[in-house]
Amino acid sequence: MKVTLERKNTEYLLEAKGTSGNTVMIDHSGMETVQGVSPMDLLLEQ
Repeated sequence: MKVTLERKNTEYLLEAKGTSGNTVMIDHSGMETVQGVSPMDLLLEQ
């Protein structure tokens, strides 16, 4: 499996894309405006 990460802003917002083309927005939960899930949420919800 190959996953690519693309930075979407100067803070922490990232877009992860797998080989299937599905994307997940990853963000820091401590930010004022959260635009994605936190990395820990991704691990815990599996």
